[in-house]
Amino acid sequence: MSLPYRNENGDPKLLKSVVATVDILGYQNLIKEMAKKGKLHEELLKLRKTLTKNYDHLQDDGFPSKDSESQWVVKAYTDNFIIGFPLTHRQDAEAELIDVLFRLAQFQFGMLCGGYALRGAIAVGDAYVDPEIFFGSALIEAHEAETQLALFPRMVLSASAAEHLKNC
Repeated sequence: MSLPYRNENGDPKLLKSVVATVDILGYQNLIKEMAKKGKLHEELLKLRKTLTKNYDHLQDDGFPSKDSESQWVVKAYTDNFIIGFPLTHRQDAEAELIDVLFRLAQFQFGMLCGGYALRGAIAVGDAYVDPEIFFGSALIEAHEAETQLALFPRMVLSASAAEHLKNC
């Protein structure tokens, strides 16, 4: 299997990608509150159940084609998720943006039904992803939009993502 973020020699390369960052709002305070109440284990079980039920929305199903190699990358840490989708087939990002928006909407709704509000942002730009790192200007742009624009439970488009959707 070839890795999309590698050149023919196996060296890392930046690719134009759709990148999303997602955050569970109030997570730190929730953990502290549940610890004070002695209900941390119950909260862990609830979060695990909610994530298990909804995480499939973020998993690669072979988009854009069931015959293509997996391109979709999801990384999770604490209360954050990062999604990377390299534009290896087309460079206009329209189909990939629509797919990311749809998946995030499903994930956000499912998590909200489980009691967890999410905020996030989507950007289009250069990125590199491997098992150890997620790197690039698209990640920084998505993170900045998430922390500066998506202050409430919602998903926002960064300037680069909005520009790609102007003509769809």
